[in-house]
Amino acid sequence: RTVYDVTNVYDEHDANLNNARMWGLCCGGGISVLLLISVLGFLRPLKRAVKTIGAAAAGDYTVRMPEKGSSELKTLAHSINEMTASINEREEKLRGIAESRKRFADAMAHEMKTPLTSISGYAELIETGMAKPADVPTFAARIHKEAQRMIALVSDILQLSELDSTQA
Repeated sequence: RTVYDVTNVYDEHDANLNNARMWGLCCGGGISVLLLISVLGFLRPLKRAVKTIGAAAAGDYTVRMPEKGSSELKTLAHSINEMTASINEREEKLRGIAESRKRFADAMAHEMKTPLTSISGYAELIETGMAKPADVPTFAARIHKEAQRMIALVSDILQLSELDSTQA
């Protein structure tokens, strides 16, 4: 019988096994890093889309997304940009309409204040007895004239309101 010391074989086997494990860990780690970089690169355009949509949802309709990348991403970016531009345009129109209505309301309030002030003044003179009896018919005529002016203004407002509601 022959006996051989095979400890060296086992030691070499263990060394090779440890070496293979180290190479496997290094290659696996390297591949993981490359995959992570690739995934982040693929997600970047989607993050831009989410950021753009988030800004639009918060009310910033001037934000635009760069139209680059694959054809699908370009299409997505183009659609988002068209959507935000359309919303921005409509918002600007609504601001203009709101401003026009505010100016109209201000002007109408001013136009109505003048006859109301006149009516109130002449009525107060008659009510308090400060008007001479001979002036009462003149004051009453003035009150009537200013009341007719108010009726005409209200009629104009109602016509504008009806016109606005039929166009909407």
